[in-house]
Amino acid sequence: MSGECPLIRVEVNFFATVRMYADAKGISLRLPEGSTARDLVDALLGRFGSAFDDYIVDEMGNLHHHVVILRNGRGIGILDGLGTVINDGDSIALLPAIGGG
Repeated sequence: MSGECPLIRVEVNFFATVRMYADAKGISLRLPEGSTARDLVDALLGRFGSAFDDYIVDEMGNLHHHVVILRNGRGIGILDGLGTVINDGDSIALLPAIGGG
């Protein structure tokens, strides 16, 4: 019996400015079962270059306030933030926050 953790698959889609920095519409990503939104962000860093990384997280590795993550259409901010558990088959979206005034 191996000690490997089962993997889940999620679809990650990029929108607007995030798509520009990623230079991709999205990717399919495999993560260990029980992964959180933080784990997902960490898995994305380093894949699309330093400009993407700098746009997504600050120098401390925290998600920038101008980036929104949706899990199945719901913002993680109303769930458990970066502690939100990602499940097999979830649809994840990264997009810029929309402001108005």
